[in-house]
Amino acid sequence: MSLRIIAAAGAILIATGGIANADDRRHGYGPVPGAFFMEELDLDGDGRITRGEFDSHRASRFSDADTDNSGSLDADEMSKAADVRREERRARREAAKKARMFSRLDADKSGTISPDEFSTPADKAFARMDRDGDGVVTSEEAAFHAGMRAGGRHGKHGRYHRGGPDSDK
Repeated sequence: MSLRIIAAAGAILIATGGIANADDRRHGYGPVPGAFFMEELDLDGDGRITRGEFDSHRASRFSDADTDNSGSLDADEMSKAADVRREERRARREAAKKARMFSRLDADKSGTISPDEFSTPADKAFARMDRDGDGVVTSEEAAFHAGMRAGGRHGKHGRYHRGGPDSDK
């Protein structure tokens, strides 16, 4: 693949943010598909992106990437701009993940996490690991739980999957 094609593809991605939301949508988690695109490009907040807003965003992205103000992007500027976008996406995903975690823990939606709310997931995890319900997690129960977390619950036939090659069921 020629450097021209790579540069052109990179320029398109920088101009449009073409992959900005791809990772956020996997498996139905994260923001609504397109939400970030709308948030970033809908400058007047009317829920629509005009051609002017789109062109303004593209020009701003190009200007930000053109660190030497030459009016064109070299390979180093393209690479750095891609790194910046990647970090922005990572930070956005991490912030969304933390917000979802807080929301799940804050059962009464008070905006704070009580000791009971904080303990609930751990209590449920302990109960899942304590397969025989005797109040003690043995090394076998912990190993079973670790195998389930490694893929057994998702249909993969790992070592500790019920019905797998090394199971007793």
